[in-house]
Amino acid sequence: MFTNPRFSLDTRQYDDWDPPLRLVIWADVPEETIDTSFLEYVHWLAMKPGVDLDRLGIFPMLHAVTGSNR
Repeated sequence: MFTNPRFSLDTRQYDDWDPPLRLVIWADVPEETIDTSFLEYVHWLAMKPGVDLDRLGIFPMLHAVTGSNR
């Protein structure tokens, strides 16, 4: 569904309201398809047995990369 996904698993809680486990997934998605891709992902996730969407926080993030690394 996503090209070249990168994953980060974090168990650090910064305060009492943070979840005990956080999985962050980064993927390269063209800006013109990000809304459709995100909705397809949430729909796919909701169809998985045992997934409780009420316990998940899913937040799409769009980051523009500008400049160079020189």
